[in-house]
Amino acid sequence: MQYEITDRAALLFSQVFYETLADNIPVDAAVSEARKAISIGIDNSLEWGTPVLYMRSPDGNLFSISGTFPSYSDVPKSPSLANNAGTILSTGVSSNYVSTSLRSMPGNRAAHITFQNPLEEAVDLYWLDEQGGEVWKHTLEPGQDWSEQTYINHLWCAKNSLGKMLSEVLVTEDQQSIFIPPSLRSMDTSTLIFITFYNYSNSVIKFYWLDSAGNEQYSERPWIQLRPGESAAQRSFMSHPWRIKDDKGQILGEVVGLKNQQTVSVYSSSKKV
Repeated sequence: MQYEITDRAALLFSQVFYETLADNIPVDAAVSEARKAISIGIDNSLEWGTPVLYMRSPDGNLFSISGTFPSYSDVPKSPSLANNAGTILSTGVSSNYVSTSLRSMPGNRAAHITFQNPLEEAVDLYWLDEQGGEVWKHTLEPGQDWSEQTYINHLWCAKNSLGKMLSEVLVTEDQQSIFIPPSLRSMDTSTLIFITFYNYSNSVIKFYWLDSAGNEQYSERPWIQLRPGESAAQRSFMSHPWRIKDDKGQILGEVVGLKNQQTVSVYSSSKKV
């Protein structure tokens, strides 16, 4: 370390660094991944620049791990193997080109959620069960708000009178207020997860991480860029959102980390899912 580092940054760094080494990744790439973890996991901090590496090895390979250990880089290459997809939060944006299975995750920690409707039309609120079924809960009139007890990691959605999806909401806080449509942003969490992105489209697909203010980090260039047929495994954190765009800058959808290991498949605009 070049300078003093906080305990949280040190824990993030060491966890990702050694997990990456265990994946048989070169040490310089492991340091890079660990620095990214600090950048994503701690807002408004430059601590990602504190860890440095000096080495004489020409390729960064410190050792070779043999055996049949699972690796996060061993990702399936067929769409049929990538159906356990991530969860899309549409926020009014079409996500027809991104495969998803939207459902509540098991949770026993109670929470309280309040919906606020600033629109000029009534919206229907639904709770999504663990099989993805929609359970109607309330019709929210224009300008009104409504509160309900729920659980952490449960999902809710809002639709207009024509059944059009307006937003999907993941419960991540004990007390949570939601505007319709919501402002998509990263919540403060230290639960590390892995998301594998697949590009089955016929164009370049770009992925942008959204920070705690809902801004695209590194907006001048994507965090991940995949050519047709490529895939990438990315470390992230529970509840952190990623925005998905095509090569023309059109938003295809947003995905939020909900599981320890999660996959997201992006298809061409001609293939609805």
